[in-house]
Amino acid sequence: MIKLNTRLFLLWFVSLSAISGSIIFQLIGFSPCSLCWIQRICMFCIFILSSFLHFNYREIIIRLTKIFTFAGLFFSSVHVIYEKTNINSTFCLIGNSCAEGYINFLGFISIPVLSFMSFVLILLLLPNIKK
Repeated sequence: MIKLNTRLFLLWFVSLSAISGSIIFQLIGFSPCSLCWIQRICMFCIFILSSFLHFNYREIIIRLTKIFTFAGLFFSSVHVIYEKTNINSTFCLIGNSCAEGYINFLGFISIPVLSFMSFVLILLLLPNIKK
């Protein structure tokens, strides 16, 4: 079992890595769609909350982090579905299309899949709330 402080640090580091990756992708010319922006907002909130959580462990901060994690997980899974099935989405009318695959590692890992994996990892790293 991973110690609580290590889990909190890894949670913060995963959210920081996801934010850094999204900024780097934008700097090299990959303009985000609306679903990307929603996921970024969730990830920014997780980063801020995990920063507080590392220094001040509170149950309410864990609950808020879980809410943003589940919201980000929902939107990233919708994003993956739109990207993989080429469904025309009203979310993709603003910004770029989800069907445009900017990156494609190993034939299936794209930017929406990376986002989905980040939210899953954060969900696994979140400590349980003791009742």
